Amino acid sequence: MFDTVSSKVSSTISGNRKILQMFFVVLILLEFAPYEVLGSRIEASLKGVLNPVMSPVTSIMSNPVMRLLVFVVLLWSCCIRKDMNLFFLVALYFVISRK
Repeated sequence: MFDTVSSKVSSTISGNRKILQMFFVVLILLEFAPYEVLGSRIEASLKGVLNPVMSPVTSIMSNPVMRLLVFVVLLWSCCIRKDMNLFFLVALYFVISRK
C-alpha cells in the first residue's frame, strides 16, 4: 500500500518537476521584484495587472491542503530524490510565504 502511494507521488512529482520549479521561481521572483524602481504610477499599474492573477494563486497556495502537498514535494525533493534545486526553491517559497 505505502509503496504504491509512494510510487504514484514520486512519478507525479518527477513528471512535473520542471513545471514545479518554474512555478516556484515565478512566485519567488514576483515577490522580490523591485517594483518601486519603476515609479509609483507604473508600479501601481503593474500591481493592478498582476493582482487579478496573483490573488487567486496566493489564496490557493495558502490553503492548508495545498501547503501539505507542497510540503510533500519538499520532503520528496530532499529525502527521496535528493533534488536540491527543487528543495531550495520550495523551502525559499515557504520562507517568503510566511509573511
